[in-house]
Amino acid sequence: MKNCIAVLCCLSGLMACESLKQEVDPALINAEAEKIVVACFIAPQDTVLTAEVSLSKPVLGENSGYDKRVSNATITLSDGVRSIVFERRDGKYQGQYYYGADPKKVPIVAGQRYTLTVQIPDGRKVEAVCTVPKAVAPREVVLDSIPTFENGFSGKDYFVRVNWQDPAGEENFYRVAGTLNYLPIRPDYPNAPEPQWQSTLIDYRRNSETRDLTDDRQRDGEILSSARGFLGIFGGRQQILFQYSQRAHCTIDLLHVDANYYQYQEAVLRQSQTGGNPFAEPVLIPTNIQGGLGCFGAYNRSTITKILK
Repeated sequence: MKNCIAVLCCLSGLMACESLKQEVDPALINAEAEKIVVACFIAPQDTVLTAEVSLSKPVLGENSGYDKRVSNATITLSDGVRSIVFERRDGKYQGQYYYGADPKKVPIVAGQRYTLTVQIPDGRKVEAVCTVPKAVAPREVVLDSIPTFENGFSGKDYFVRVNWQDPAGEENFYRVAGTLNYLPIRPDYPNAPEPQWQSTLIDYRRNSETRDLTDDRQRDGEILSSARGFLGIFGGRQQILFQYSQRAHCTIDLLHVDANYYQYQEAVLRQSQTGGNPFAEPVLIPTNIQGGLGCFGAYNRSTITKILK
């Protein structure tokens, strides 16, 4: 009797599941066609304005793993009075290209609002707007170090931070970047070549605590400080920078970015930190492209240099 009851329960469960099953028309899943994807960031310091245009991947259909780039888009930038059309230009390597424009024809100015319009040959068009933030000058670069002990050798890891005054009464977003430049000591052997200046990027993402993006939430109007930027390793041991170089200096760029730039880049960073983990919480990438995807953002760059030796 118990076995009969168990069988009946299973059958009723299957019938209940069957009643929930519905046929889904694949056309409905793929109803949202591929979208225009735009990436364009402008700044007063730009010598060339650049943009990229592609088409997103649909839910169904062929999936190459990459968005399809659009090679014949019409891109227009306007400040409300003047406008310029981007031209397709060849990249550094064969087969590479980008869309570029001369900023002298439509100067990028702090406080000015710009509109970007992108149209592809099938008639589809997207649009986005952004306003260029004013420049924020960095105040100082601070050199820092922590002792290390690795493979039987003691030493130090060197870091830099940049400080600046946050403008009060407004929402502000920032990004930092920099390069470390050094001139090696001339090798001590006959006819040794003259050393040349070497450069490497300062690493602001060495670990989860170091990020190149920041904002002034709950710190409005205060002196802000960037995350630590790690000065790269040379020859396997970082102190070689100070032992075997004649001169060295670092150049730090402080970017005052708009909200579009910050929110987009911050989401991309969080997505990259999932490491492809299928159980990680999905990260929704924001967009300000009306009718499409991607980002049209602006920033204003200020630079400071610190002599290390």
